[in-house]
Amino acid sequence: MLSRLLKSNLVWLLLSIGGGQFIRLLGNLVLTRLLVPEMFGLMALVNSFIMGLAMFSDVGIRGSIINNSNSHKAEFYNTAWTLQIIRGGLLYFIVLIFAFPLSKFYDIEQLPALLAVAGSVALLHGLMPTKMFWQMKELNLRRLSMIEIGSQVLGMFFLIGLSWYFRSVWALVFGSLITVMIALLMNSTLIPGACNRLHWNKQYFHEIFRYGRWILLSSGSMFLILQGDRLVMGKYFSLELLGIYSIAINFSMLINDTGEKVASKYLFPHYRKIVERGPEAIHRIRGFRNKGMLLGTLGCLPLMLGGQWLVEFLYKDNYHDAGWMLQILTLSAIFRLLDTTLRPLFLANANSFDSMVYQIIKAVIYMGSMILLVDYLGIEGLILAIVLAPLLNLVVLHIMMKKYGFKWHFDDVPFILFVLAIAYLGWSFMGVNPLELMSKFSA
Repeated sequence: MLSRLLKSNLVWLLLSIGGGQFIRLLGNLVLTRLLVPEMFGLMALVNSFIMGLAMFSDVGIRGSIINNSNSHKAEFYNTAWTLQIIRGGLLYFIVLIFAFPLSKFYDIEQLPALLAVAGSVALLHGLMPTKMFWQMKELNLRRLSMIEIGSQVLGMFFLIGLSWYFRSVWALVFGSLITVMIALLMNSTLIPGACNRLHWNKQYFHEIFRYGRWILLSSGSMFLILQGDRLVMGKYFSLELLGIYSIAINFSMLINDTGEKVASKYLFPHYRKIVERGPEAIHRIRGFRNKGMLLGTLGCLPLMLGGQWLVEFLYKDNYHDAGWMLQILTLSAIFRLLDTTLRPLFLANANSFDSMVYQIIKAVIYMGSMILLVDYLGIEGLILAIVLAPLLNLVVLHIMMKKYGFKWHFDDVPFILFVLAIAYLGWSFMGVNPLELMSKFSA
């Protein structure tokens, strides 16, 4: 029965992720015909800042509700909700403080006003009901998945309509806010359970904080890993190039987002249930992970081998350089899946400290390699860093994972060599070698 439930929830989660990605892709195709690349570049920069602040202030509320034995008590989840609201207000205040300095750093006059409006999404996220997290804990993902797809469909209609009418980056800002408002309304009304109320319990606050103190730094580091490339590009390159790059990264993020959501909503609670059975259960995690990696890689191959053709078919000429970027970024995304499918083992063992240490090391390697190589090689250096950093990070992860009873490099090293061989042969014989196209672009 449990196995059937897990499989059912995985199907619903994948439908939610796949449906959401399809909606964004379809909307993106329409929006690129209404807006110029500079607008996408500017919005990518704005979204990076907002996401960064959210991740740098993650106090582990979701994880606390999943792990804590008191999370079913009203005093606990209402304290968590109150803390979430306070966090949202602080986030918005920080956005307002940094908006002007950031506009000077990037030399973009519109940035303060855009951040002031877009930053209000933090206030909306602060109001999201905690019963969402309880549903995740119980692995009841069907309703959550349907709500997520529904809110994205409705939000995309508003986003396209605003873009058609205004033909401005403000359409993207207000469209994003409306999408979050819809999600808040649907989660508050369609998920069964008691409504949240303002409440403060000092004991439960300390329990949440003790669990989340390391997640705070871990999530902040994750932001640099997921969004650092856009921050670097916004400083070193034009908004037009950043807009083109955002098209490529939107495709490759289909892979990364899918991996991260499966890891947080499915692998983490699933690994937790396996770990509770004892150390010998590690081999079940190994088999489960290897099957997931095989399926994930097969799904990535069309983008890695034919990304240039896909972009040329779907987008106008001024976006075509996103094609070779997409092919290389997909290779990097496959390498990241090795990390994404193994990292939840930290939290499944209630080891948020090691998870935090690893994420900080990842962020240092990722940002350091990008800044170093972009100075010497320009856009080629940035792309090279994005591919190499996940491999360097994986070495660190394998060392830290030894304590859990298996040497993971026995699986991962042959897999990496296999993927590199496929990339080399495919790019050589299919006539769309992204390395050659990148050299021509840089020249």
